[in-house]
Amino acid sequence: MDFFVWHFLDAVPVLKINDALQWKVPLEYDGWPLGILLIAFKLVVIGPTIAAFALYWTEGRKQAAVLKAAAERAKFEWD
Repeated sequence: MDFFVWHFLDAVPVLKINDALQWKVPLEYDGWPLGILLIAFKLVVIGPTIAAFALYWTEGRKQAAVLKAAAERAKFEWD
């Protein structure tokens, strides 16, 4: 579990969470089978998680713009 959590946190390059926590790689591996498993983990878990946050961010910004435009129209109509 630590191995996958470490790689999940390592996928956030801007924050450098593992460096801040001084958390070294919990498991070093050699051989392609575990490498394939790690790539699958990154594609199945990390990729959709990042996509979900990106979608949340863009939809939130769109919603804020719509609300701001509606408030401006309401103010204009009130005057």
